[in-house]
Amino acid sequence: MRVLVTGGRGTLGKLVVAALTGAGHDVGVGTRTPRDECDVRYDLDEPIDLDGFDVVVHLASDPMRPERDVTGARHLVEAALAAGVGHLAYVSIVGVDHHPYPYYRAKYAAEKVIEESGVPHTILRATQFHSLIPRFADAMGSFGFVAFPTGIEIQSIDERLVASRVVDLATRPPAGRVDDMGGPETLDLLEMARNHVHANGRRTPVIGVPIGGRVVRAFRDGIHHTSNRQGGTYREYLDDRPPTLPRIARGFRWAGMVLGLTVLVMLAAPAVFHSDFAAYGAFNRHFIRDTATFAAPMAAALWMAAARPRWRLPVAGLAVFQNGLHVINHLIDVGGTEPGWHGPVNLALLVAYEAWFVFLLRTTVRPETHPRVPAVTV
Repeated sequence: MRVLVTGGRGTLGKLVVAALTGAGHDVGVGTRTPRDECDVRYDLDEPIDLDGFDVVVHLASDPMRPERDVTGARHLVEAALAAGVGHLAYVSIVGVDHHPYPYYRAKYAAEKVIEESGVPHTILRATQFHSLIPRFADAMGSFGFVAFPTGIEIQSIDERLVASRVVDLATRPPAGRVDDMGGPETLDLLEMARNHVHANGRRTPVIGVPIGGRVVRAFRDGIHHTSNRQGGTYREYLDDRPPTLPRIARGFRWAGMVLGLTVLVMLAAPAVFHSDFAAYGAFNRHFIRDTATFAAPMAAALWMAAARPRWRLPVAGLAVFQNGLHVINHLIDVGGTEPGWHGPVNLALLVAYEAWFVFLLRTTVRPETHPRVPAVTV
């Protein structure tokens, strides 16, 4: 059976694609940036040709521009009708028919487009995934703290269980609206964030923000919960997954912080930097500040690469190259400082920094190993 999975590179999509492929189906991955032979160019705003596909699993979504979800549903059902697709499976969210959150309203509108289209379909609603709060917490943690609204509980579910259910539904005859899926417990957002932070051995402060409004009240009222509770707990999920900020990530963060502090000293007190740290030749305020502005982007890139695994290899490689040239320059001028100890000490620090960058590069190329996450089965 030939199946198209829109949003096939997302959190749920990757699991669904892997499970369908493992079951022997011919899977096309709908994505805005095709990279592999199995990829199919798909964008919510653009029509798509579905000729040759038996089933479409529609997972693509845009929470930041929710109107695109409705547009995408319209394009998809038009293409499905034109191509004679036998089954359109759509994953929505529990409570979208009663919730004022604009993204949820758009998901409900997309449901109605599919239901009224005449395309044979299945609609599954699920609660938020276990990975949602860790993902937000990691993104905010880059700023040194994590903040969530107070008084909100979610009924998170393991996305692997949802993926397994999606695959099961997609490979069966269309069933219309099926039973909702929710996790086994409701947990406070702040407690979930703290559990995630502590599970990763970090001390990032988690701050509760008391905010109001219709959307927040709806979340506090539990409109997004369901009585159909299943799957493993959030605590079990955290215990089963690798740390999101392992040793390699902490190495990038510390490297960025040390270089960033050096940049701040060079910008704020160039005279102090020259006299106390790097007395090469006559004092030149402009040159020291210029050098700091060139180093600042590298400091920022190192800091941000801690939470962005795809950045690490190019950032580490560039750091090794840039700092290596710095080492060579200091090696040439090692005896040109006054007092004389500045030169050897600066060179030793730069060599240590280069060793640090090489370690980051080597560890990025050969990542740390973690316990395997159980595969989704059909």
